[in-house]
Amino acid sequence: MTQIYVFVSGNPDAQRHLADTIESPIDDEEMVFNAFPPTYRDELERIREEGNGFYAWGAVPGDMNTPRWEAMKPGDYALSVYDNAYHHAARVLAKFDNRRFAEEVWGRDHKGRTWRYMYFLTEPVEVDRRVPEVRNFLNAAYRGFTKIHPEKVDAILSEFGSVDEFIHEVLGGPRGGTGATRVFTPVTQRDIEELDDAEGLDRTEVDRESIAVRKRLAEPPRLKEGLDPQVRQTKGRARSAAFATDIKKLYGYRCAICGSELRTPKGKPEVQGAHIYPKGQDGSDDLRNGLCLCRRHHWALDAGWISIADDYTILVRDDLPDHDDYRFIGEYEGERSRLPSVAEAAPDPMYLQEHRKLMNFE
Repeated sequence: MTQIYVFVSGNPDAQRHLADTIESPIDDEEMVFNAFPPTYRDELERIREEGNGFYAWGAVPGDMNTPRWEAMKPGDYALSVYDNAYHHAARVLAKFDNRRFAEEVWGRDHKGRTWRYMYFLTEPVEVDRRVPEVRNFLNAAYRGFTKIHPEKVDAILSEFGSVDEFIHEVLGGPRGGTGATRVFTPVTQRDIEELDDAEGLDRTEVDRESIAVRKRLAEPPRLKEGLDPQVRQTKGRARSAAFATDIKKLYGYRCAICGSELRTPKGKPEVQGAHIYPKGQDGSDDLRNGLCLCRRHHWALDAGWISIADDYTILVRDDLPDHDDYRFIGEYEGERSRLPSVAEAAPDPMYLQEHRKLMNFE
């Protein structure tokens, strides 16, 4: 499950670091590359691209810091706090135990320690809310590097659907959330490799189709894709790949039903980009016709065991078998589907309604 971390940046050292690596990206990008072995270059280029530059923070080793940093995963959130107020929000792209990087970027503290437990972030967005004002959702006070209790994160997801929506509504962040910069960047080769059917796909062609898919958010949604056979042959596969890639990014590579974010040992996400109104019915490759789902809940949606109400409540068929094999479906009845990090890409009621009709929910 996605977690929220808070780092305190009130002392003089932290304020300098904040200016150097949170409020603006690291100036010397070549220094960043040189602080890692050459084999990390492709990964660092992906991080730079997804983060719109190198933004980073770190923690010194300690009894509390070390296990909290070890629990941190890509996709988690990081908030900055000083003067008893929240000031920035971002998502974790990657983490590394890298003393050389920390010393090059931040130096050492008065005890000779460096912030070696470092993590790269998406471009931070500014927020503005006093800590006591949101104590019901987050903590009442902070000392150092803190992990918000998972029960509080669950409460945020239940109330707002996504952490990004919470950041917008409660912390005063932008409507696009912390994922907007990360989502609307060019398609990378890594994005292509993470698709189930990547063989023969051209990254440039998928990126071109991704731009076209994103532009649809400014247009009225249409139910069906409507490609003629010749166009479907030439563009259909790249367009479907663009749709799947952007949907997974919009949802932070988490299942909108259960929150699963499983990955293979090589880091490939298990989730898929699912069409609400089915692709088999010529469903549109509009991002508003998409959900990021784990494979089991993707199957359940396509099979018609589940559907989604206009208010994003999860619906389950009355005749779902009373058997342990189907518990992964029934246990989410009445809960709220997670929402994407860009509000304009939230599932459109037209697609939800047509899915419910098709699957005999109404």
